[in-house]
Amino acid sequence: MIDAATQSELLREVEQLPPPLQRKVVDFAHSLAQSRPRGTPGRELLEFAGILSPEEATAMSDAIEEDRGSSDPIIDQIREVRHRISAEFGHDPQRLVEHYMRLQEEKYADRLVRPGKPEDLRQDEKPAE
Repeated sequence: MIDAATQSELLREVEQLPPPLQRKVVDFAHSLAQSRPRGTPGRELLEFAGILSPEEATAMSDAIEEDRGSSDPIIDQIREVRHRISAEFGHDPQRLVEHYMRLQEEKYADRLVRPGKPEDLRQDEKPAE
């Protein structure tokens, strides 16, 4: 939780900025929040120590390693590019969708199928009843 003094100081500083820089501050704060370590602290997992037999633990570890080694380099490259694009928009789903919508309009407008009235469909495209 943010303390009142820090909140007041931050608000004073941000209010002096033009809207595009205010957005950058929000994006930066979002990226800081995303970079925080996630997961369960080890001390909370201690109760599970020893549940698996050594054989089960080895089998599980081997399966994870086998799966890790079988990744598709093309898929990995696509995921990396998608992650970079997402990062450009602060991993904000709304901003990311807006970006893709603009891109679609700018580059692929001729390929878009616009919603219309049912009578706009050609005879051979009418849905079966």
